[in-house]
Amino acid sequence: MIGGLKHYDDSRSRKTHVGLIRSYLNVSQFESEAHKLLRQALVDAALTKDDLADIINVGVETLVKYRYELPAFGTLLREAKEQRTATYRTLFRSVYECLSEADRTKLDALFLVGEDSQTSPWNDIKIDAPKVTQSGLRELLTRYDQLSALAGNQDLLRNIPVVKRQQLSLEGLSLGRRQHGGYGSEKALYRFIDPD
Repeated sequence: MIGGLKHYDDSRSRKTHVGLIRSYLNVSQFESEAHKLLRQALVDAALTKDDLADIINVGVETLVKYRYELPAFGTLLREAKEQRTATYRTLFRSVYECLSEADRTKLDALFLVGEDSQTSPWNDIKIDAPKVTQSGLRELLTRYDQLSALAGNQDLLRNIPVVKRQQLSLEGLSLGRRQHGGYGSEKALYRFIDPD
């Protein structure tokens, strides 16, 4: 039986049958035009979604809408990962390149641990609010002033969808100094230009 299937896969009959099935279902083969369409759909989806399953679903819906045959799942997964990564890099780079050298230095300094300290200024900024006492309120006002000084670059984010800004901001809040080291300053910028 298995030998018969292999023979059928290699035969001309299979190609004829596949063509007839495509014609009956009114779908086109997944070729370069469909690939371009899939890529663009995945790029658009990556701007508002982070979960690969959601991004892949948008790609599948687009191919179905335009009557294209679906590629292998591995192709969808690989393309979704590539487009999500490319979208993040583009977002990070576009904002980072608009920062002044002084802002970049300020950003990098947030994650440096001084010799006399065990935590970075970033960890100091994101600690929980103190108790409601006079000294606690003074500390809160000081922290507010620090955050206000860092929030001067929010206009750089106006072209990034709100959903993506919120998601990146939450991700930035959850990362500590060690995790920041692996992402570079471009990703770190979301921690101080989008406090929402």
